[in-house]
Amino acid sequence: MGFWTRHYKVLDVLWEGIPLPKANIISRISVVVSALYPVLYFYGVLNKTLAVMILGCVWFLDYLDGVAARMERKEGDDVVDIACDRVSEMLIFMPYPQVFWMLSLNIWLSVYKLKTKTEFPLLLAMRQCFFVLLVWFGVP
Repeated sequence: MGFWTRHYKVLDVLWEGIPLPKANIISRISVVVSALYPVLYFYGVLNKTLAVMILGCVWFLDYLDGVAARMERKEGDDVVDIACDRVSEMLIFMPYPQVFWMLSLNIWLSVYKLKTKTEFPLLLAMRQCFFVLLVWFGVP
């Protein structure tokens, strides 16, 4: 489990008794939802409201896969979650090639985190920061 697990456990009581799909399934659903962003962007129908809704849904699914993993008591099996998170970022930032270096850095940090089994939050919060920028400024 990651660095934020101990903080999220406070919210986990809200999910007690609610059946959730397996964490890996939720991670994969997050990737599918992320794929909506570039599709709608390249078709020219993505507006601020739709972009915020998609990213908010991806953000919530990312949190929910952690809840499901804690409910399953999965310890140290973050590979699928981290891989899905990086693919999600690649899909969301596909229309913005200027941030490719940040994506590359996040992939490298993910590999480092998995190899060293560190719990310290090394990754860049790209989707979360982008969500805040979309709320304030709209779709670039």
